[in-house]
Amino acid sequence: MEIYTDGSKSRSGVGSGIAIFVNKHLTLQLTYKLAEKCSNNKTEQLAIVKALEKLQDFRHLKERQRYAAIHTDSKITLDETANPRNHQNLVEQTRERVRRLEKDNWTIHFTWVKAHNDSFGNELADQLAKKAANSGDEEIAYSKIPKSAVIKEIQDEGELEWQKKKLNASTKGEITKTFFPVIGDRK
Repeated sequence: MEIYTDGSKSRSGVGSGIAIFVNKHLTLQLTYKLAEKCSNNKTEQLAIVKALEKLQDFRHLKERQRYAAIHTDSKITLDETANPRNHQNLVEQTRERVRRLEKDNWTIHFTWVKAHNDSFGNELADQLAKKAANSGDEEIAYSKIPKSAVIKEIQDEGELEWQKKKLNASTKGEITKTFFPVIGDRK
């Protein structure tokens, strides 16, 4: 089995796509929508988790056929999964699903593929991820917001408050205001 996974985050939305090939034949296409604040990395991780989940549906394969290569264009996701100190929710789910599949005599192999390299499977997974991201009516499959997104939102709110109360309302620091009229531009 060859499984291609991908994720997409744009202004339209956030989504994951999976293309599953059995004996070089396209067997299954899957799309999953994520909450708007999820990162692109979460889309990649969710695609892998859902692909591993789907392998359970192929129990009918004989033992010698239970081999799956999961291809992703996300080096970050592969590195995070390989890091034993990383305990993020989707990373832990990936490890747990791999352990279960291996107990059921599956051999799972992860590979990195270069994005947009004219690989049909990779391009299809990319299209599926974009379709999920742009879908307005698809149910949200994953909504856990990363801690980094919450921190960024709190920082942005703090900057906005500072802009309103301290910088705009103050008569002091007029020269500084000419260099930095917007607090967020100082970075």
